[in-house]
Amino acid sequence: MKWKVRALGAAVVLGVAVAISIFEHRLAGDPVIAFGNIHEAFASVEAAGFCCTADNPDRRIDIGFLVSRDELHWQEIALMCKGTFSASEWKRKVWFTRRTISSRLQDVVSEGAGVRVWGNVIAFGDADFLDEMERALKKVWRV
Repeated sequence: MKWKVRALGAAVVLGVAVAISIFEHRLAGDPVIAFGNIHEAFASVEAAGFCCTADNPDRRIDIGFLVSRDELHWQEIALMCKGTFSASEWKRKVWFTRRTISSRLQDVVSEGAGVRVWGNVIAFGDADFLDEMERALKKVWRV
C-alpha cells in the first residue's frame, strides 16, 4: 500500500514539474527584445513576417534597413530622408539602424517619430506600425 501512495505522489510531482516546464514561457512576463546587431534584427523582423529592404542595390545591411508590410524597391528607400519625420512618408514604415556608443537618440531620430531601442539597434518611424511590429516580435522571441 505504501508503494502505491509513493508512486502516486511521485507521479503527481512529476506531472506538475512537466506542466510547469511546458507552460513556463506563458507564466513569464513579456520577453525583452534586444538585438545584438543589425543583422540579428533583420533576421528576426523577417521571421516575424515583415518585409525588410536595404537601401542599396547589393542588398547589404551595413548601417540599416527599412521595414514595411509591402516589398519596396531599394531606390525608393535610398531617396527617403531618414533624418526628418513626415507622417505621410513614413506611414507603415520603420527604419532600423545600428546603435553606437556615441549615437544620441536626438541625433538619430526625428521629432514626432515612434522609437524603440532594442539592444544595439534603434528602430524609428510610424509609431502604430512599431507597436504592431513589437507585438509580432515578442511572439517570435517567446517561441
